Amino acid sequence: MKERSDLFQVMLDAVQNHSARVIVEAELRDSREVAAAKTIANQGVVLLASVHACTLAQVAHNLTLNGQDDGGCEVFPGRKD
Repeated sequence: MKERSDLFQVMLDAVQNHSARVIVEAELRDSREVAAAKTIANQGVVLLASVHACTLAQVAHNLTLNGQDDGGCEVFPGRKD
């Protein structure tokens, strides 16, 4: 992938063209990536992804991510180093 902006399409191609069962994404950063992640998860593919924030409240109030969860999301807070 040459540009980060191409990530959402790469994620969708992995499911549509390569029959992926699991996709691991390091970080969802924008609305296109979140939409691609939701599409992938709705197709029955296991999706593991991270989002970065200092607090759980920041994630909950993030307008890009808010409302994208259909109930199948689990949160695992990282360590503070």
